[in-house]
Amino acid sequence: MNNLKEINFSARLKDLRKNKKLSQTELANFLGITQANVSRYEKGDQLPDFDTLVKLSQKFDVSLDDLVFSTGFTKEELQFIDSTKKISAEELLNDYELVVDGVAATDKEIEEAIRMIKFNRFQS
Repeated sequence: MNNLKEINFSARLKDLRKNKKLSQTELANFLGITQANVSRYEKGDQLPDFDTLVKLSQKFDVSLDDLVFSTGFTKEELQFIDSTKKISAEELLNDYELVVDGVAATDKEIEEAIRMIKFNRFQS
C-alpha cells in the first residue's frame, strides 16, 4: 500500500482547518506564526518545520502520518484497495484487455502508460 501514499499535506491541512471552521489567522495564532505562513502551507509553497507539524497533528487530533501522507481515501476505501487483486504490467499486456472510455487500449498505449508511470516514480 505504500505506493498509494503521497505527500498531500497542503490539501489535507486546508481540509482539516475548514472542517474545524478555523480561519488561517486563527490557526496561525494557535501555531505562533503568521497567516502568510499558513497560506504558503496550504498552497504547497512551503512545508512547516517538525515542531509545527506536531502542533498541527495535536490541534486536529490526527497522526503525523495522516497529516503529511494522507491519501485522501477513507479507511474503508483503503481496506478495499488492499483486498483487490494486483496484477503485473506483463499480466495486463498478456492476460487482460484494458478498456478506457469504452475503447480497448492498444499494447502500445499500455506500454506508454507503464513508461510514464515508471518515469514519474523515478522523478519522485
